[in-house]
Amino acid sequence: MVTHSQIIHEISIKKLKNISQVSINLEGSPLISLMGVNGCGKSTILYALCCVYKPLRKEDENYKFSRFFPPHNHFNWTGSYLSINYSFSDDTHKYFHAIKDYSKKDRWVIYERRPERYVKFVEIKTCVPVIESENKGQKIQYTTATQSNELDILIRQKAGYILNKDYDSLHVHTYDNKTIIGVKVGTTQYSALTMGAGEQRVFTILDAVFRTPYNSSLILIDEIDLLLHPQALKKLITVIYDRAIEKHHQIIFTSHNTELFELKDKVELRHIHQTEQHTVCMANTTPDITRRMTGKQIKSIEIYVEDNLAQAIVSHICRLCGVSKDVVIYKYGAATNVFTISGGLALSRQSIDSALFVLDGDVFVTEEEKKKQIKKVVTGHGLEIDNLRDRLLTHLTQFNLPKNAKPEKFIFNCIRNIQTQIDYESEEIKALVSDIINAGDHHNLVKVLVEQMGCSEEIGLNSIIRVFSQTPEWSNFSEPIKVWLTKKKHELYG
Repeated sequence: MVTHSQIIHEISIKKLKNISQVSINLEGSPLISLMGVNGCGKSTILYALCCVYKPLRKEDENYKFSRFFPPHNHFNWTGSYLSINYSFSDDTHKYFHAIKDYSKKDRWVIYERRPERYVKFVEIKTCVPVIESENKGQKIQYTTATQSNELDILIRQKAGYILNKDYDSLHVHTYDNKTIIGVKVGTTQYSALTMGAGEQRVFTILDAVFRTPYNSSLILIDEIDLLLHPQALKKLITVIYDRAIEKHHQIIFTSHNTELFELKDKVELRHIHQTEQHTVCMANTTPDITRRMTGKQIKSIEIYVEDNLAQAIVSHICRLCGVSKDVVIYKYGAATNVFTISGGLALSRQSIDSALFVLDGDVFVTEEEKKKQIKKVVTGHGLEIDNLRDRLLTHLTQFNLPKNAKPEKFIFNCIRNIQTQIDYESEEIKALVSDIINAGDHHNLVKVLVEQMGCSEEIGLNSIIRVFSQTPEWSNFSEPIKVWLTKKKHELYG
């Protein structure tokens, strides 16, 4: 029976090397980037993913836990435990969200009982130039064959696009039972023996992505950005994203490169962070959040918000309270990230005394909902843990929204219903708001309005919030943040 349409939804690691008590969601895009500081466990996660499937064919590489986690003087890996949430189909059925556990007791799992999938791992050692692995000290004689089938031509074209080169042909060179690639550019022909390390790496990654024999493959790449210029990396991401969409692959890689924050339309980011108690994973954060998780507080007051609109709202409240110069505002992205970030900071023994974590007010509204999310991050038992959870709860708040309201729609309705006389610019914004009847998704409302205003997003958002602050609803909407800021201002400065 043939297995197909495989996908991993999540990997949960209870204990593996330095990683503990963390679940990593692998959905949202065919491309997932594991990010974080050195030693946070990115490669360990990649190694684990290598081993959760058995190969579909005998000739395919069979990645086993013992390869990546061999017993030695300091570790025998006993007690390691992880699981995956996955789906797949066969000739007769579809299986959704199955769970497979993996653990090490006397031995690792029975490998034949793993689910089936084609897996390809591109290791860091593929960055090493071919010439550095040769110690002949004498002439190397190889035979050359031109690669000219449809797939060869496609890989050559994609490599040319990524590296800004016009490759005329792609070759395979063979010597001493070894096979290396070669290319021709104009009148110059050369092999991997004289190829740049970055160029060699691009061809290696493209080979892994384009030559997989099955759809729905799992391709794992350690340090995808290594040796690549930022522009080449962006082009590579575009190329492998398009291929992953076409062939239904999952491509998961590690990276340190902040250029990926600009590619969130193609790549889902997972930031791995170690606390004193366990590992946390944050989805689609921003560079300032990741720096803050591993750095120090840079201003007296820190406020964490979901997005640019929330940032504009909080900035306006800060100006009204006279504390703008003392406040830094961080954007954390998806609402669930607020619990991971606040919990991660607290578990890392970083002060949150002067930090406020602000939700939009449309999800996780009740205290019970917040407590449930906090418990997912701050796990364990005992008085110290209970106190930490209670302290986190006091640093979480939200804008006061009517029940089931979305902030964008609420703000629009408030501006649309202004009855009192307002200045010319505000009247213009009110008129534009009234003209926007249906922008599709509620998130598009503000985007469409800013476009019609004909200004930058920052200027547009600030103008919109200035008008919103003139409505009767503003006072109650902004009250939780204003009260906290006023109290914090008094605590800090008397």
